[in-house]
Amino acid sequence: MRIAIIDDHGDDRALLAEILKEALPAKGVVLDGISEFESGGSFLAVYEHGCFDIVFLDIYMNGVNGVDTARELRKRDQEVKLVFVTTSNDFASESYEVKANYYLKKPCDRATLLAALDMILPASDERVILLPDGRKIIPDNFIWSECAGHNIHIHCKFGDDISARLTERELIGLLSGFDCYLSCSKGILINLNAVSKITDDSFITLDGSRVPISRRKMNEAKTAYSEFVFHKIRQEVAR
Repeated sequence: MRIAIIDDHGDDRALLAEILKEALPAKGVVLDGISEFESGGSFLAVYEHGCFDIVFLDIYMNGVNGVDTARELRKRDQEVKLVFVTTSNDFASESYEVKANYYLKKPCDRATLLAALDMILPASDERVILLPDGRKIIPDNFIWSECAGHNIHIHCKFGDDISARLTERELIGLLSGFDCYLSCSKGILINLNAVSKITDDSFITLDGSRVPISRRKMNEAKTAYSEFVFHKIRQEVAR
């Protein structure tokens, strides 16, 4: 999991980062890194869709304030988890506008942050895929995989691909606790959470990859993807 902290107070950034480094592993989440930004402008200058999983954003900052930063963030990414960190509830209504996932009051402490993580982390983020060699994969980072004999290559977010000595059947067994993976061609598995659209012969992923769908599995793939999308929409409406 990759996290961004945007706050113009260095001590507040450091405190939140310290608590996160302790709290996330305690919840079984692999922390890939924390990036700190002292302004909304410096954060937006480097932000690309999918480069962070959670953004902790202070509202009261010099320059571009947190609410305006959040509005621009949502233009680029509707999926990243967003947590406002502030001393006041004055902007509670704006937090709904930008689909903030949580409103965290300063000063932060471990118990409060753990409660926030319980609310914003989906079940798939709290678990990891444990490979036979001991390496861990956060399910949300898994995009698609291709198998050749006893070797698997897993394409992951941020280019952090993984190759492992593993059969396709063994990988399917490791993924059995998750409902978002689909076999779309011989030796190929796709994470439906990472799909942006489906064409006549392929899935197109959020990072632009084209993952082939066999003719034999096309009808199954289209049905599975449609049902998956409708299920996500119903979940969003129910929130």
